[in-house]
Amino acid sequence: MRTIVRRTLAPTFAVAAALLALAAPAVADDTPAAEPAPTTWQVAPSGQGGPGQRPYFVLEAAPGAVVSDVVGITNLSTQEITLRVFATDARTAASGDFDLLASAQEPQDVGAWTTFDSPDVAPDGTLTLPARSRVDVPFHITIPANATPGDHVGGIVTSLPSVRTTGTGEQVVVDARVAARTYLSVTGDLVPRLQVGDVRAHRTGSFWNPFDGDVEVTWTVTNTGNLRLTGTQHVAVDGVLGWGAADAAGPALPELLPGSAVEQTATLHGVPAAVLLTLTGSLQPVDATGRVAAVTAVPFTATLHAFPWVALLALALLAALGWLVVRAVRRRRATARQVAELQERLAAAASGGDTAETSGGEPAAADAPSGDRA
Repeated sequence: MRTIVRRTLAPTFAVAAALLALAAPAVADDTPAAEPAPTTWQVAPSGQGGPGQRPYFVLEAAPGAVVSDVVGITNLSTQEITLRVFATDARTAASGDFDLLASAQEPQDVGAWTTFDSPDVAPDGTLTLPARSRVDVPFHITIPANATPGDHVGGIVTSLPSVRTTGTGEQVVVDARVAARTYLSVTGDLVPRLQVGDVRAHRTGSFWNPFDGDVEVTWTVTNTGNLRLTGTQHVAVDGVLGWGAADAAGPALPELLPGSAVEQTATLHGVPAAVLLTLTGSLQPVDATGRVAAVTAVPFTATLHAFPWVALLALALLAALGWLVVRAVRRRRATARQVAELQERLAAAASGGDTAETSGGEPAAADAPSGDRA
């Protein structure tokens, strides 16, 4: 038999990634196809006058103190329901949603510090509500003397399991859960701190158009402090000598609980393949509760190689063509020099032969004998 946590929806509450409804007033709708009427209930902070306008439990105390409050659980159905009531811890899911621990996980923080003080809650943690009724359940949070300062976040959870049969005949346990968030702040030194790591970037674009492309940047934000924080983010990219500069606003950082981490992604458009791209980013943490005035921004950087292959290929072809032209010119000049030298040698040889023939063709006149003189 498998267990399925069923997502429940209502107009006035938020749904967590673990299929939990987590805002107030929160109404669960557990409606089997065979049932004529839905089973609905809501969970909200309450008090002496009943549920008020508080969306969550927001509490503050020192280590060693005990904090008390009241949760109102209302059965909106026309039939009696039995719910399991318990407290657990919260975290920020990888998707950025507020998430409570699974039912099988034991809480170690504010969920473990919470106890219920009501005769309506049985020793096994179940609560039976007549149709169209509400009960206010007091609870106490006993803060350990060695509790760390800062935010401790969890929820008061109600659960309604039921067995369903699938179309294939398999039986599954469907666990519909609705909760009210608990934000407990333990007094002491507050440390608002976020850390950015695992920065990655890659560029995509047309092979034939190196002047336009997209750079997708991914990074991980971890809350290493003790306060729940949100934040604003910005990323920019710059190429060699400023070529290919682009920037964009990053996604709004969801509420990040202490110890949690989320992956963030932003896309920069119109980025050319500028060989070497330098990415710079900035995360500005924000304390939405206003407990700290300012938080230091967190910078992050990365580098990316993006080669304009078409341009490089064209340059290579031009270089090859230029080399062939230069080689042809050099060979032509060398051939011309050889022809000129040959012509000079032939002309020199011809000039030397004519001179020799002229000097040896006519004999010189002899002097007259001395006896013939008068």
